[in-house]
This record gives sequence, structure tokens and C-alpha cells, in this order.
Amino acid sequence: GGTTAFSSFRISRFFVKERIFMENLILFLILFVIFFIVFLVNYFIKRKKNKLKKFIGMELVKAKKEDYNKLGIILSIVNAFIISSTGVLCTMIDMDKIWQLLYGFVLLVALIYVFYGIIGNILESIYKRRK
Repeated sequence: GGTTAFSSFRISRFFVKERIFMENLILFLILFVIFFIVFLVNYFIKRKKNKLKKFIGMELVKAKKEDYNKLGIILSIVNAFIISSTGVLCTMIDMDKIWQLLYGFVLLVALIYVFYGIIGNILESIYKRRK
């Protein structure tokens, strides 16, 4: 039961993949925190200037002030997640830059469509229950 060159190669390849995963995870967390802070600062500036309805896009919905506050923070989290995950996933791909950009654009549009669709459905069900 000694180690062969092949088994030690598999083990070292595992640690390389684990290191790459950890580096990408750290990059994601750093980007997420940075973008979350930027979106949160933007949210508080808009809130101070009373431009929340336009910022959140809820001009037509009759919502309470607390709803705007909660939704602004939720949208800041979702936007930070979308941008940071798109950036990290695009840099993980080993392709030419044009393909990375194309992949990033498709991924960005898909994530926006999915997450904002989920948020829209949740808001729709909440406001239907209130009526």
C-alpha cells in the first residue's frame, strides 16, 4: 500500500483545485462586500434625497415607507450578488476575452431576469394579500 506517482499526482491536483476554489471564493466575497457597500451608500443617498420611488422603481405601487427600506436593502444585496458572481464566474473561464465578455453578458442578463423575477413575484403576492 505505498503511494505511487499517479496517486500523489491526483492528491496534488486536488489541492490545486481546492486552492483555486478558495481564491475564487475569497474574490467573490471581496467583490460582494465592495459592491454591497457601494449599492447601500447609493441607497442611503437616494433615501436622503427622497428619490426612493424612482430608485426602486415602485412609483405605481402603493407601499409603506418600511417596504421601501426593506426592498432597498434587499435590492442592494441582490445587485451585489449578481455583479460579483458574474465577475468571478467569468474570470474562472479559460477562454479568449471576447468569449468571457459574451459569457458574462449572457450570465448577467440571466441572473437579473431570474432574481428580479423572483422579487417581483414575491412583491406581487405580498401586495395582493394586502388588498
